[in-house]
Amino acid sequence: STRENFTIQKNILYRMIKFFKNLFWKPRVEPEVLKLDYKAEELKIGFTLDYGLKNWEVIDKTMYVWENGVRDFEFTLEQKNEKKYLNYEPADQKFSIYWQEKLVNVCPDARKNMDGGNMDFNFSYEGKNYQLSSSAKASVKTSKERFNMVNWLFASDDENHFVSFNKYEDGSKEAYVGKSIHEHEVGNIFPSA
Repeated sequence: STRENFTIQKNILYRMIKFFKNLFWKPRVEPEVLKLDYKAEELKIGFTLDYGLKNWEVIDKTMYVWENGVRDFEFTLEQKNEKKYLNYEPADQKFSIYWQEKLVNVCPDARKNMDGGNMDFNFSYEGKNYQLSSSAKASVKTSKERFNMVNWLFASDDENHFVSFNKYEDGSKEAYVGKSIHEHEVGNIFPSA
């Protein structure tokens, strides 16, 4: 009958359209949008940024989990043979920048006091007076290793400059000098090419 022929032809046509559609049709892929406005807290290894009139590359990311559960992040920045450490405290939305100094040059008594556990003292460094601001233990995770440490943070009278003394689980000790910075001081943040 004519009606059956029409139905058969319709089914064949439908199957042919479906066959060719599946053969040639490709799903529509949205083009990737290039993000241009990264914030400092979005940094990842390989990103580049400007700070202090220099261009830096992020070569490592470190997470500190303090004994009170607070997490802070540190981004190791490298520019030629120079390193700085950009610290980000998400809980307070604060940024600071640090660089390593010789422990004996910062505070000659620090090593002895760290061994004795008596870090509640004041000292002067580069014309600023520092006093103990906080101390805590932390579990530290970098992209390459994990370890534990004790940190003593000293703040200047204006609370904008810092000296951080670290004692690591292997007994080694280091000193870092730093200062508070505003997020806008870190700019031109781009992912690696």
